[in-house]
Amino acid sequence: MADQSLVHREIERRSQDVHRVSNPTDKDYQLVWDGYVDTIPANGTLDLPTYKVDKYLREMSDLILLKKQDQAVIEENKKREKRGEAEMDKWQQQHVLEGKFAIEKGVANPEIRIKLYKELYIGLVKEYGVEKVEKVERNVTPTTHEQAMKEILGSRTPVVDSKPPIISKTPTTPLEKMNQPQLRKVAKEKGIKTSNTDKKEELISKISA
Repeated sequence: MADQSLVHREIERRSQDVHRVSNPTDKDYQLVWDGYVDTIPANGTLDLPTYKVDKYLREMSDLILLKKQDQAVIEENKKREKRGEAEMDKWQQQHVLEGKFAIEKGVANPEIRIKLYKELYIGLVKEYGVEKVEKVERNVTPTTHEQAMKEILGSRTPVVDSKPPIISKTPTTPLEKMNQPQLRKVAKEKGIKTSNTDKKEELISKISA
């Protein structure tokens, strides 16, 4: 079962999508929402968010279909006049002609309404929030460094203690400037055997070998 919070979030996101609608009439149409007015120009188009498109399609289709219904009443009365008959009274208009027209060709016919919706709706102009979603997805994609660190830290390889490595101490004083006792000490630290009779040159040679 889908997470309802995600479903509601997607519905809210889509409500902000921008669509283009048309006004096929010869008069500007003022769409009112929460006290604000959007004017769809006569024989023109306007871009609106989804929630306003929903309202516009219903209102404009009602306007067009009711106008056709009124025109049907006018035409029927003209036919009656030519036949020498009296015009329809209010009851006949509402309950006979208008009712029949509404069901067959007007506001009560779902197929006629859907067809009109498709004529009024031009298409999607901009999908809200797509750039933000793509940006977030790019940001959460780990870099090579992050992937390597995740693998290394995730392995949790235990550290095995061992004897510390023997670090040889390299004298900071040049061998040539040391005396024999100092040279013997350096040689001893390096594990080199010497004798008290070794000359300075011999000690340097053994240490440098």
